[in-house]
Amino acid sequence: MVVTYGLAYAFMRYTASIRITFIALLLTAVIVGCTESESSATVTPAPPQATALEAVELSKIAMSNLDSFSFQLTHDSGHTTLSGALELTRAGGLVTTNGLDLEAEANIGRAFVRVEAVVIDEQTWMTNPITGVWSEIPPEDSPFAFLDPVKMVADILGETSNPEYAPESSPVGEYRITGTIPAQSLATLVGSVDLNAAPAVILNFDASSNLLNRVEIRGTVQQEDEPGTIRIITLSEFDSNVSLEPPI
Repeated sequence: MVVTYGLAYAFMRYTASIRITFIALLLTAVIVGCTESESSATVTPAPPQATALEAVELSKIAMSNLDSFSFQLTHDSGHTTLSGALELTRAGGLVTTNGLDLEAEANIGRAFVRVEAVVIDEQTWMTNPITGVWSEIPPEDSPFAFLDPVKMVADILGETSNPEYAPESSPVGEYRITGTIPAQSLATLVGSVDLNAAPAVILNFDASSNLLNRVEIRGTVQQEDEPGTIRIITLSEFDSNVSLEPPI
């Protein structure tokens, strides 16, 4: 009986040792898997050898070679003030080498309006915000006469100060750079600006093409802005095979 009990006790200890080893291996596999999953959510800034300033310059070159792109301006907080008491909440459309096709949403007091505009070379057409009917107007009469998305992108990239790679993880296939810009860089986006303002920016770039995908602008740009105003510019559909046509 003593021998039998000893063998049983040894077997139980051996079995417990196997269980502990299995659990340890399982936990190790889980930890490694989580680490690999987390690392897949980040990318090394591209190109790895470039400083943040050099990366911004590379994007400026890449963006200047485009024939067309789409853009959207939205607001996470606040709005953009235009002439005629328009409070712009969203604007976007197609930009080509000879003009743009724009749709905008705004508030006039308590009234919500949607306006469309097409600019081709020196001609401008716009819808009546009440009837929706298209008519050709002198470019200087357009509330969006200042809008020039091509120059806006060039100014943002050309005037970003103190660029640094963002410390937080970037989406897969992108790299992110932070900095500040003078509000004047956004005059071709919002019109009137506070010349003393220098909002913070977060720039997202495609890691393979260096094209600018997204710009987040935090802080005062116009004198009417609240300090917590956040504007988002999204760029997409680069070099699509498109052309602008008169709406009427």
